[in-house]
Amino acid sequence: MPKFQFTTCINFTVIPLIATILAACSSGSTTVNTTIVQCNLPIFTPQIGQQLLDSWAAGLQKYSANNNPDIYSSAGYFTMSYYTNDATLLPTVSSQQRDGTQQIYNYFIGFLAKNPVMSLPKSESTTFTPLGCGYGAADGYYDFILNPDTTNETHIVNARFTFVYGYESQPFNEQAVVESGPSMGQTITQTNKPGWYIFIQQSSVLPPYESDKINY
Repeated sequence: MPKFQFTTCINFTVIPLIATILAACSSGSTTVNTTIVQCNLPIFTPQIGQQLLDSWAAGLQKYSANNNPDIYSSAGYFTMSYYTNDATLLPTVSSQQRDGTQQIYNYFIGFLAKNPVMSLPKSESTTFTPLGCGYGAADGYYDFILNPDTTNETHIVNARFTFVYGYESQPFNEQAVVESGPSMGQTITQTNKPGWYIFIQQSSVLPPYESDKINY
């Protein structure tokens, strides 16, 4: 699915002709080319957006180290379950942009090892925006509790996010090469059903409150 080629969705079949008449033409006739695009993909709604956020949050725990002894494989399945194979991730706790399944998987190895638990502390601030035929976005604030109920130090990360989703109308295959652990070097694969998937995610840690007072 190409990025940022959003098409306005028209949900009815009978469309009146909208013509523009150009005045001051000395002779001949003016031809107006009107192209109508019929959208056959689902429309992004707040209900769909909330379900996608909840599913992603549940996936963090499902594929975390607490529930998977081989985090190097589970991180791959998490990535393939939620992201398109050409997705872009600007992560919360890394300055490195990740492009495509393998690079995004590499980030989630470390993140899922911390057993993150996600919540929406300001759910009323979360906004859901349809972006045309088969596209939509969610943005707002989320918190992560890292290393809960472990011997490691529990840490809370407050962050803001933007997810851009695209609807894949056909099944598609994903793969990742396991980077370490007992399955190191093996290629794991997955066939995803049609549905909504993340193809852009931007996430950043909130700055300390004191920095908000700086007059830029």
